[in-house]
Amino acid sequence: MPNETLSLDWNAIATAPLEALAGYGRLPDDGFPLTAAALALAAIEVPGAHLAWYADHLDQVAGTVASCLTDDRLESGALGASEALSEAIAGHHGYRGDDATYDDLQNANLIRVIDRRRGLPVALAVVFLHAGRLQGWRLRGIAFPGHFLVRLDIAGERLILDPFHGGQRRGPRHLEELLGRMSGEPATPQREHTRPISDRALLIRLANNAKIRHFQAGRQAEALEVLDAMRLFAPAEPVLWRETALMNLTLGRLNAASDAASHLLTLRLTPEERASARRMLDDIARHRH
Repeated sequence: MPNETLSLDWNAIATAPLEALAGYGRLPDDGFPLTAAALALAAIEVPGAHLAWYADHLDQVAGTVASCLTDDRLESGALGASEALSEAIAGHHGYRGDDATYDDLQNANLIRVIDRRRGLPVALAVVFLHAGRLQGWRLRGIAFPGHFLVRLDIAGERLILDPFHGGQRRGPRHLEELLGRMSGEPATPQREHTRPISDRALLIRLANNAKIRHFQAGRQAEALEVLDAMRLFAPAEPVLWRETALMNLTLGRLNAASDAASHLLTLRLTPEERASARRMLDDIARHRH
């Protein structure tokens, strides 16, 4: 896979990250530039960040992965690739999950994750995907319940990697344990639990972490700002417009709430979603009187 960051104008992205995200929102899923979009999203919270340095660092991480590919590992297929990823990213560069301050907002910001070499599973997944894809490997994110993972597919072999724990391989037994912790009872992972998601969906999940933390802390205006950015790079995602309408309604911003609910009705919706959007518009109208 070609390096998506080489020809980008990082100064322009750093200066106008919202405009960059809006541009990425017009691209199809198979052309969505995950690394650039994640850095642009992070730059909103870190104005003045030297994005070219961060992009170059991620390329250096990929170079370290390449240097860890011994002949034995090259012959070992997916297993050797996973070992090189783990040695380079966790071993040489020191990336790890932040167990101590898991809910720190910095853990959901790729710039701060690179600065601190620690973060949430989904943020660390961006590092793994960038580094692995530059080797020509097929890596994709998996929105496993409660814990983001990465799927590596090489020549018919498939491995599930845990970016929060240094890229450790996760087999069926560990996936059962993870799922059981989430459900509170023994559970067997189903095929949908390891189905890959798009890079756009991955970035939605990353941004959602920041949005939820702001909301839980009572910072609704800040949560709404995150939603505004999310709608730029995922403009066709109905749930984002619904949440925007509801949050603006909560804040008493009735015009903005009505605009968001009205736009929601222009999207592709299920009959149930469409009926819900119409009820929301009626609710907003009642608040005006």
